Amino acid sequence: MLSVMALGVAADRLYIEDFVISPGATANVPLMLDNEATYTAFQADVTLPDVLSVNQDTAAYGFMLTGRKGNHMLSVSRLTESTYRLVSYSVGLDTYHGESGALLTVAVTAAATFRDTATITLSNVRFTTPQAVEVSLEDQTCTLSAAWRRGDVNDDGEVDIGDIVRLIDYLLNNETAVNAYNADVLADGEITVGDVTALIDYLLRGSWP
Repeated sequence: MLSVMALGVAADRLYIEDFVISPGATANVPLMLDNEATYTAFQADVTLPDVLSVNQDTAAYGFMLTGRKGNHMLSVSRLTESTYRLVSYSVGLDTYHGESGALLTVAVTAAATFRDTATITLSNVRFTTPQAVEVSLEDQTCTLSAAWRRGDVNDDGEVDIGDIVRLIDYLLNNETAVNAYNADVLADGEITVGDVTALIDYLLRGSWP
């Protein structure tokens, strides 16, 4: 029977690059693998912030291997409310192709009220060679930021009186074009007269309430 030998922590890494996402939008996020060694299997825990959700109706929760796979399977379990364990392997001991690029992707949807930054963590990352040598990779984090220009209702790159006028026009007539993300000044998922008041307050005082 093969025994698993631990090599300790390797310089190879599984990571997600920092990215920007609009409130309420869905993005296909790549999990990148940079590797000098050759691997046939891995496991990793992915912890998402509460502002991101994945597809709970699929067995893999929206995670999918890319073309770097050979004859590999991917299984995903939900460990906690926000943490998912990924296990990928090949019954034929196929190895993952290449030495860089996306190994898998995950489709995530940002909450409509997401207006700041948040962190995704990759931990307990372990890869195995075809010789059953297990390699532990360093934990990684990435930062996601909301694509939100607060108060720039007319989407011209400025926050000024024109945005107040556009926002009032929108409340009077929903056919008026606005950037819905930026118009939700209070970040409560609604566009109301309260956003007008907050925008006026910002222009008078120079700071958001």
